[in-house]
Amino acid sequence: MLEPSNNNELPAIPGKRYFAIGGAKQQLSGVEAKDDISQYKQLIKQMIRELEEVLVVLNKA
Repeated sequence: MLEPSNNNELPAIPGKRYFAIGGAKQQLSGVEAKDDISQYKQLIKQMIRELEEVLVVLNKA
């Protein structure tokens, strides 16, 4: 049976940050999280526009 490993044994993932639960809550409620949400919303809106353009082309075919 495998024993749970200590997080210190796990290799670091480049670009990833790790937080304790309290730090994670602060991070999620912070400005950076709101900026991320805004960016995702912009990407989704752009994707919808592009898919609507594809739909127009397909409907003409």
